[in-house]
Amino acid sequence: MDKNLLTPEITVTAQCHTCQETIVYGLENCPHCGIKLDYEELAVSAINTFVINQAISSANTIKTIDPAAPLSLIVILLRVLIDLAIWYELICSVVWLFPLLVISAWFVKHGKWDSNDEDFLEAKKSLKSSFKVWLAVNVLSLIVFFFSDGWIKWDE
Repeated sequence: MDKNLLTPEITVTAQCHTCQETIVYGLENCPHCGIKLDYEELAVSAINTFVINQAISSANTIKTIDPAAPLSLIVILLRVLIDLAIWYELICSVVWLFPLLVISAWFVKHGKWDSNDEDFLEAKKSLKSSFKVWLAVNVLSLIVFFFSDGWIKWDE
């Protein structure tokens, strides 16, 4: 089982060239209108549908990381209140980069697709919001890292 966040397994579908209903790619006849399907005509639709569905599925999987953002803020607050070793501070700061990097990778791989699919547009919008949240978490974590270890003095 492939658990890659950016390339989840997707069933290939296409739109029937006659009735425009979504069908599983590879059928001989459309289950909706009964017409014999032409695979050459379906190929472009199948590829577009596959790419968009893969992007939506990947975005939905990535969004499952978002509930950790409030937890990360609690950990950052605790780091301010408790004097911790620099190695722990560094690990805590680096851990919050993972969601930011995964979201960035999604935009590099899927963000360029031009689609009017409502689910795709919603996934893209949702990941933009997630990116902003995780960017704020990382900026706050970086500030805490530099100020809590005495690298930058508050009273200077």
